[in-house]
Amino acid sequence: MIVRAISIAVVLCCCWWSHTTAEELGSDWTVVSGDWRLAREIAPIFHQRQTEGQAAVFRRWHDEGNVWRAYVKLAQGTEEAGLWVRDGRDQARGLRALIGQYSPVGGFLVTGADGAVVWHDKYAPWQPYHFYVVELVFEHEQARVQMFEGDRKTLVSQSPWIPLETLDAAAWELGLFARDGSARFFAPQRADRPLSPIVDDPPNQRRLVADDESPWLVVGPGNWMWTTSRHERLRQYADVERTWAFHRGIRGSHRRWECRLRVDPGTQGAGILFQTNPERTQGFLAWLGGKYGAGSLMLYQYQPDAQARWSSGNDRWHYDTEYVLRGETRPGQARVQLFQADGTTAIADSSWIDVGDQHAAREGCLGFHVWSGRAEFWGFSETTRTDPTVKPPAAKDLVDLGNGWQALDGQWRWADADRTRLRQESDSPHALALQPGIQGSQGTWRCRLRLDDRTTAGLVFQADRDRKEGFVGLVSAGQARLETLQGGTLWEDGQSPIEPGQAYVLEGIVTSDRVAFRVLAADGTTVLVASPDIYVSEANNARPGHLGLTTRGTPAEFQSWELRK
Repeated sequence: MIVRAISIAVVLCCCWWSHTTAEELGSDWTVVSGDWRLAREIAPIFHQRQTEGQAAVFRRWHDEGNVWRAYVKLAQGTEEAGLWVRDGRDQARGLRALIGQYSPVGGFLVTGADGAVVWHDKYAPWQPYHFYVVELVFEHEQARVQMFEGDRKTLVSQSPWIPLETLDAAAWELGLFARDGSARFFAPQRADRPLSPIVDDPPNQRRLVADDESPWLVVGPGNWMWTTSRHERLRQYADVERTWAFHRGIRGSHRRWECRLRVDPGTQGAGILFQTNPERTQGFLAWLGGKYGAGSLMLYQYQPDAQARWSSGNDRWHYDTEYVLRGETRPGQARVQLFQADGTTAIADSSWIDVGDQHAAREGCLGFHVWSGRAEFWGFSETTRTDPTVKPPAAKDLVDLGNGWQALDGQWRWADADRTRLRQESDSPHALALQPGIQGSQGTWRCRLRLDDRTTAGLVFQADRDRKEGFVGLVSAGQARLETLQGGTLWEDGQSPIEPGQAYVLEGIVTSDRVAFRVLAADGTTVLVASPDIYVSEANNARPGHLGLTTRGTPAEFQSWELRK
């Protein structure tokens, strides 16, 4: 594209301009209206300078071929411009293929010689001062049109076959047409074959429809299209600085917002807006930014200007890699998370950030944003991503259990006189006891647990007292899972060799920028199931936390808890 732009610039700079009469254009050209000038020497470029009314110039073409094409470039504010093929013996017969201002992003349409629209692609995107190729293809008693980027390869729009009366091929005339503004035309020609055959999924069948009857709204000069006519993956195709697409029908507050995405090489950033509006005066942005192609996950808040609230380190995301990006709000707080394609292995997690009750509670919609490049989004759904998020835990009085243990929820008691076994006996859904005397960051956190038929219980490690930070390794029959203390799943194995009636040793392992969870047999050495090392924020490296025990709606008994550094 850069080479093409330079070539056109050279053409323009090396030419001299002269006011043109019909005779100067050549004997075959007929100026009907307008102020036409011609760039000579390297290649003829027709410049129509009249700013009001219609302008047209025609030439009868004696070459063979049923395809007519030319490069067309509209100036800022020009209403429409393009090609007009007509029957020179009956000028009321013919077609015009026009690029114009038919919607906020542009448009491409076909009219008869009388101006009546016979087909249109209202949302075909184009930008002023960019060359596009417009092509009309005639075959028997039908015709079709198509529009390309200036590279002659990238299809922008393609019509179906349009019925029409047969034109007299010997009397065909090609016209250059503009209305209410300036336009340039380059390399008009008649050819034997079109630049593209009819394709199964032309861009106009995949383009995002954004009008008053659609939940979608495009802001900025982007080219947002589905990758196929099945409308499963949304892609931003245009090479523009900033562009947004909003789905005004996916709305809510205090919920989870999620999608899959892949960022193209060279793109400077991409992400999702949640609980926002098209004016971007509220809500949040989960953003893949920082170092291009090896950057960070960021959280921005619109107040109404975008304010940076959190950022991970660099090297968290890379080009041409599938990720799951998640934003979430609950009363007074928001967070963003980035996962590998499995949707469970965390790469970066902001944890919960205080953003204010007013901002977190404000209802808004979902949006997508790309900066200086291209990206693809999918896996977002109004029905599958609306799970309400967990409210912050209500403040509870701590219950002193003795030996340094404190119960935050549940009914805990010592199971032996020596106070070496601690038992939780209620059906509390999130029973939790902490041991502030066992404190640290990196190391191996351990406890022993006996499992019965319905037990779901686990080890809490590196947890702070207000339960905003930390990790939980959970087990139940056939299941093992690693979560954040706030409930985000980092890893899960649904085929674990964990059986009721057995004792197991649980280990939570914290190293630099990584956490892991293992389940060992009762001997304390045989590993039965283990998670991979999972990336967490580098801020976790030196963060102190405590050891804890938890159950999920079932009783359980624990012993032999420790931190090995």
